[in-house]
Amino acid sequence: MNVGMPLTHGVEPSADGLRAARGLIVESLRQWSIDDRAANSALDIANELMSNAVQHGRPPIAVRVELDRINGTITVVVSDGSTAPARPLPYRAGLSERGLGLRIVAQLSSTWGQRPDGEGKSVWATVASTRNRPAAWDR
Repeated sequence: MNVGMPLTHGVEPSADGLRAARGLIVESLRQWSIDDRAANSALDIANELMSNAVQHGRPPIAVRVELDRINGTITVVVSDGSTAPARPLPYRAGLSERGLGLRIVAQLSSTWGQRPDGEGKSVWATVASTRNRPAAWDR
């Protein structure tokens, strides 16, 4: 994989921590010249996975976003300290107040999954993208 400048960031399990992580992701996607559709999808996926890690996982929580320049894919990986597998919660349209997180991830990504990671797990999702213009390292 020919990865362009991956972003890895520890996530503080708070509203401010999630906001700070989202800001770094937005800036990285902008620097990588990712098209708006893919950037928005990657940001929404990261937000859902980080929020799930805060609500259902355990610290430490980290997010990694990487661009495969050859395949044109963005991969978002969120790891946390819980070994409990991520799973979609039951959801009934019009009745459930929660349970859309992993369903949203599945809809926005081309593929997603999870794997054991040390003392916890990593949940990942991949988004196809195009680049609006060459990034600095392409010139």
